[in-house]
Amino acid sequence: MSLLTMGQEHRGTISNIAEYDFTRFRTRAKPMDAPDPWIMSYIDRAGFGYVMNLVHTTIDTKFILALCERWRPETHTFHLPTGECTVTLEDVYMLLGLSTNEKEVFVNVQQLNALCVEMLGVDLIEGEGRERGRGQGTGNSVNFMYLSLLEDIDEIKMYSWGFAVLDYLYNSLCKNAKNDSCTFYGCAFLLQAWGWWRMPVLAPENPHIYVFPYASRFNATGLDYTKTPVNKIIFYRKLLDRLRPQDFIWRPYLELGHESDPAEAAVWTAKSPIIRFTIMEMHQSDRVNLQFGMHQNISDPPECLEPWHLQKVSQ
Repeated sequence: MSLLTMGQEHRGTISNIAEYDFTRFRTRAKPMDAPDPWIMSYIDRAGFGYVMNLVHTTIDTKFILALCERWRPETHTFHLPTGECTVTLEDVYMLLGLSTNEKEVFVNVQQLNALCVEMLGVDLIEGEGRERGRGQGTGNSVNFMYLSLLEDIDEIKMYSWGFAVLDYLYNSLCKNAKNDSCTFYGCAFLLQAWGWWRMPVLAPENPHIYVFPYASRFNATGLDYTKTPVNKIIFYRKLLDRLRPQDFIWRPYLELGHESDPAEAAVWTAKSPIIRFTIMEMHQSDRVNLQFGMHQNISDPPECLEPWHLQKVSQ
């Protein structure tokens, strides 16, 4: 029995690709200005210092779309001519510098109004701030569920924000694998950096020095796009169709010299659910053993947590 069950609902079928108006597709990624220096010490205390070094970037929307066409929600992997591959917890750590070895981003989200009023002075249930407080991926607002995690600045870094970012990315990829979806709200910069590190034949060249976290390689000005397309969906589709074994880099971070915390690395190969509040996705690491330098056997059927996949789970 086939593991791929979406059929014509998947955006990557020949007929859906031919009929889809790709000008409708967009991401909600927006360039950020560098924060004021006086708050940088607080950002560092919260554990987000590395991320703030990655604010100057642009997103190639058509590259994101091309990857969405290759994503299979049934296995949580991209299906390419070179084999199955995916964004893993290792990629989140190496590219963004976010922790993957702390507490889950999971708190009681049922009774937060009192906390909102206490911390923000805004009634998010009955008052004018209701719609703003419940923003989801609008690009300029944050869901008020996160507020309870920000009450103590020294506790913020005790959460596995890498888990939350990857969960959000998987969730967006799965929803955008459906042919009727046109808005990508996950971390597009992470996905773009992952694709460019893994498939350098698609990536611009950076003549400058870059350091950890390694998404900074594509966060610089002066990137050279001479040999690569820019926002050319047809070109991306052709290149992905014709990938050769040497065009995909299974272990791109080996020779970069970053000493990872062994406790962090121990989590990366785990096949396990990843949780962000009430949303659960599956880290199918067993299907991409080559990304960890291990032998790839025939994988067991994937565990995509049906019927809970893409659903909110109760607490």
